[in-house]
Amino acid sequence: MKTSFYSLFLMVICSAFSQPLTATSLESAFTYQGELLVADQPAQGLFDLRFELFDAQSGNSQVGTTIILEDVVVSRGLFSVELDFGTSVFDGQQIWVELGARNGDSTGGFTELLPRQKLTAAPYALYAETVGADSIGGVELIDGAVGAAEIDSAAVQRRVDGVCVAGSFVTAVNEDGSLQCAPDGPGQGIIQTLSIGPAAFTPRESSTEYQKTLGNGGTHITGGSGVFVGLVAPVELPDGAVVTQVRARYVDNSSTENLRLVFATEFFDGGFNFIGDVSTSGVESFRREITVLDSSVTINNQTQTYFVMGLNPNWVSETFNLRIISFEIDYQLN
Repeated sequence: MKTSFYSLFLMVICSAFSQPLTATSLESAFTYQGELLVADQPAQGLFDLRFELFDAQSGNSQVGTTIILEDVVVSRGLFSVELDFGTSVFDGQQIWVELGARNGDSTGGFTELLPRQKLTAAPYALYAETVGADSIGGVELIDGAVGAAEIDSAAVQRRVDGVCVAGSFVTAVNEDGSLQCAPDGPGQGIIQTLSIGPAAFTPRESSTEYQKTLGNGGTHITGGSGVFVGLVAPVELPDGAVVTQVRARYVDNSSTENLRLVFATEFFDGGFNFIGDVSTSGVESFRREITVLDSSVTINNQTQTYFVMGLNPNWVSETFNLRIISFEIDYQLN
């Protein structure tokens, strides 16, 4: 799937703060943490990231070098990298950072994430090295002069302290810099879509005859009879998955008959439950879409099975005028 849109919200923390203020030169690298979205959803996987600094919010006024980091791990949209542009770019003037992104397995161009983000004061701790000689020393700033009691954690984010163990990811950074972590899981929290095409549908009753049209023409009833004249397809989702929406694509070119489109469950001990149930109305234009279910349902594979269905008792008389194209089921794993 081609990634077509990225959005970024960031926080920058200067690694120089972890060094004692002595005659030894501070490191110029700093930690860049951000959130990456793909189509308004948290990104997941490996991405190549490009970082460039500019002295203006727009225009070709780059300062310093370009940094490209390949195969950066992004989990639940969150990532953390170390950047080192050297000390010369932080000369007291305002700096903006521009980020580009592409899929980790791509060798093509980067998608620019605009607007550029203004760098806040943290990296400019490097500029303090140019303060006059001997202006700050052991007399002016002794060990322990600035500690937890002097930092207002509601106004200043303390340095992130710690890591999440293997098999887990960061969910939040506490005021004191400690991390909140949660176990990994494939696709957790990300909206995914199960697509059920026309080839998956078969008659509800064995006496019903049907036809599957080549391409995206859909499936329809051609003959037979029964109490439930219709087409049905199974829905197979992981146990515990939360269905957030069900949509159906269909054709209704009949002036007298409509399609009843259903998302339903069948219990192991007998009985049915129509969870989502809508009907088309009137003569519809070719290949319309309708929402069958727009509320959350948790999948329970321990006691029941799930399926989607199209029904009409007079479908035989309409044949090609009533067709099921597909059902789209949005869900997420918790």
